[in-house]
Amino acid sequence: MGRLDFLCCHLIPHCIGDSTILVASIKYKAFKLHKFTVTFIQHIAVSDFILALTYVVPSFASLVTDGWALGKVLCHLQPFPVWLCCQGSMFLICGMTTSKILQLRYPLRARSWSKKMAHKVCAGCWILALYYPICFLIIDPDDAAFDYRVYFCNPMFSSAKWKLLLPVSFVVIGVLPNIIIFLTTAFLLFQARQSINKRKKAGAGKTKLKWQGILTVVLTATVYIVSYLPVTIYFIAANFVEMNPGQLGWFHLEYHRVAVSLTHTNIMANFFVYSLTVDSFRMYLRQTITCQPYSPLKHKGSETSSTLLSSFKFSSFKNSIMKRSSTRRCKNFPVPVEHETE
Repeated sequence: MGRLDFLCCHLIPHCIGDSTILVASIKYKAFKLHKFTVTFIQHIAVSDFILALTYVVPSFASLVTDGWALGKVLCHLQPFPVWLCCQGSMFLICGMTTSKILQLRYPLRARSWSKKMAHKVCAGCWILALYYPICFLIIDPDDAAFDYRVYFCNPMFSSAKWKLLLPVSFVVIGVLPNIIIFLTTAFLLFQARQSINKRKKAGAGKTKLKWQGILTVVLTATVYIVSYLPVTIYFIAANFVEMNPGQLGWFHLEYHRVAVSLTHTNIMANFFVYSLTVDSFRMYLRQTITCQPYSPLKHKGSETSSTLLSSFKFSSFKNSIMKRSSTRRCKNFPVPVEHETE
């Protein structure tokens, strides 16, 4: 029963949700948000999809066989992509919240931000996420063992170099970005409220703030904070709680298992967050489920699609008027035919 629950609650939602987000955003342009926000959403989906393939799938195989059955080499290699994607998601969400604040503070400048620039920022986030894999490779690449608590090959940090490096790295690479995510999320709501007050004072009370992008970023960051907070507490408190290898206590066994399991919520929840906050993505899902072809011009929930739709209607209306006027002119005023002179 536990294997079926793992398959239905972890493996299938991870793969289907992330692949749907990527197809909808890249091929069908179903996210009518700012280019920076859409680019961050795509990179987060790629990170979650890689994490599903390198963490969820091997964990499911280990759960079925009741042990690690993929060989010693893959056990030593598994921590590299897993830690890369976990850190990458953290830095990407941190960059997404920060960029959304800049979009609210400098809306005119944000219009000139290109998609190429967004990919460069995301590439910088991936470079920062390479810290732990590089440290694993330099210090001891074979320092990994199968952990029955989470059915995953964890790094053991058994080298003496990790005694000083691990706490410092965890504070700088792990704790500070999470604090930045929390502060930028709170400041994003404050900045949105301040923008509304400025518009009311300027006499533009009827103009609506683009809440789709704000709610998408805020809910994505909130789900990340809630899902990764227990495991962050574990890594902080694990240095002060004694661990007996022969008999693990409640903190190192039950709490660690629950804390790691809650991190899967961040991967699964993004699909539902986007379905709730992004109208165009919700319409794409509705038309896909009902086997209808999706067209961005049919969506009226965003400014981009409505502008395209209005321009399309105006051009077709103009062409029909020109055709009618030319037809009437030809009927009412026949064009004289010049006869050839001898």
